[in-house]
Amino acid sequence: MNILLHLIYDFLKVLVLLVLRIFFRKISFINRKNLRYTHPCLLVSNHPNTLLDPLIPSAFARKKVFFLANASLFAGGFANWFFSTFYCIPVYRPQDKGYKPGKNNNSFEKAENHLLKGGTLYIAPEGTSYIERRLRPIKTGTARIALQTAARDGFQTNLKILPVGLNYEDQTRFWKNILIHVGQPISVNSYEEEFEKDPFEAVRMLTEALQEEMGNQLISIQDVTESRLFRT
Repeated sequence: MNILLHLIYDFLKVLVLLVLRIFFRKISFINRKNLRYTHPCLLVSNHPNTLLDPLIPSAFARKKVFFLANASLFAGGFANWFFSTFYCIPVYRPQDKGYKPGKNNNSFEKAENHLLKGGTLYIAPEGTSYIERRLRPIKTGTARIALQTAARDGFQTNLKILPVGLNYEDQTRFWKNILIHVGQPISVNSYEEEFEKDPFEAVRMLTEALQEEMGNQLISIQDVTESRLFRT
């Protein structure tokens, strides 16, 4: 990232923080100190609000954040230039038109290279945004990127996954409250032995651990009736 992009990022971060302070009536934290990390990091959160979810943890993180984003955002010449220049890496989903196995290899390599340089990458592990007050089953992509990155450096990179729970009072309305619950970082290095024995099992285990830890950060509501009661 060159000096100009650094300045643009810093300006956009201040702008986003200002917008968040205006949009939400109150922003509360649990374990905010965990966002002051210095190690390479996969920053992950639940995904009930398509636009705000990536911006919130990134705005309050100490380090600059890159984003793994839906490839559909890159459609068109200007959009492709803009998102590619400003911190985004495209990822293709199986349900997307034209998807085929291996299409994300280049994107995953870019993500791994960024993390190996000590960077931070935001991912929404659920894959798709749903307006629900619960965590949906997460995809394996986060664990695969994490383990492949660590393996490329012989598990010496000290890569962590930091789960963040975004607990909106009402993610569809202005001037509501939000509780941001930052979890404990998950050490990718602790899966080294399992990865060397069986990479697929290591991915499964890390995904399962991430699902549990992310769920711990959320005020989870399992059905529509409970959700309506929560809002009243």
